[in-house]
Amino acid sequence: MIVRLVVLIAACGQPELLRRTLASLAECEKPAGFGGVIVVENGPRAGLDAVVGTFAAQHRFQYLYSECPNKSLALNRALQGVEDALVLFTDDDVCVPRSTLVAYANAAGGGRGGEFYGGPIIADYEGEPPPEWLRRYLPRSAAGWKLDVPVKTPIVQPEFIGPNFAAFAADVLRVGGFDTRLGPGRHMISPGEDTEIQERLLASGIRGLYVPEAPIRHFVRRGAASPQFAIERAQRNGIYWGISQARRSGFFPRRWIKIHGQWLNDRWRIARWKQSRDQVTAFRARFATARWQGRWLGIRLGWNWDKFQQQPGPNLVPAINGAPIRDVVVNCASCAGSKFVPG
Repeated sequence: MIVRLVVLIAACGQPELLRRTLASLAECEKPAGFGGVIVVENGPRAGLDAVVGTFAAQHRFQYLYSECPNKSLALNRALQGVEDALVLFTDDDVCVPRSTLVAYANAAGGGRGGEFYGGPIIADYEGEPPPEWLRRYLPRSAAGWKLDVPVKTPIVQPEFIGPNFAAFAADVLRVGGFDTRLGPGRHMISPGEDTEIQERLLASGIRGLYVPEAPIRHFVRRGAASPQFAIERAQRNGIYWGISQARRSGFFPRRWIKIHGQWLNDRWRIARWKQSRDQVTAFRARFATARWQGRWLGIRLGWNWDKFQQQPGPNLVPAINGAPIRDVVVNCASCAGSKFVPG
């Protein structure tokens, strides 16, 4: 049985980068069950419908619009129309190599669910690549990522990130869809929507598989390969880490005590690193400090995660050192009446 493959892009702004992404998809080899590309714009309109419209109908590009600036909500809405498909989730700032779509279709075989997939991320830098010492501190989207295996290989924990992650739409919807409290943008609590959905897929018995033949190139702006960006993302990613830890069964007291021990150990190391005249070591202190700030905030949020789901409208995330971080849309309840325009 031929698997139907659909590419789904949640796009926000960046019309020229989207054009670049769609051009790469137009050049891709298409599997027998190719079902087209859906671009769902979320947030203020930025002319992305016109970008999609510049490509010939033969490419099967479709435009949708979700008014609320919430990637997870936009993805969930778009998934409703493709429940029978294997969906490749990617971003509006990637280039898709010619053979990647076929590799995903081959990985799925004739399946109709029960597995999800991901492949390598190749960093496509706008400027000079970051120094080697910095790469280990950058998120995978900026540093690149792959597993050192030559064949399709099962994973035991979430490994894949937004630019290169594929799953059957019916499986994603069956476990509740993407968590609309999570996603990119400083108006959101935290990134991590891609990690969180993989956690739920794995917990429900759906296997994750790494596909080495399915790479995607991710565009990395100059500022996103800098030490300051690494520190900012350490804090943001730390928030999701804390949320995830606090929501696990049996978190208190054993896991709580273990995390507290890790924190005390890192406090001692941070104090020592701060005294170093070496710039890399001093950076390590700033990075670890930001990561723990995010982690403790995330733990506080995770303890009360279900309450956030019930609260309508914008809410204020708790403060770090007395200063509020950002206003957030917790579960996009304020967008419940927002428009979704099918193509």
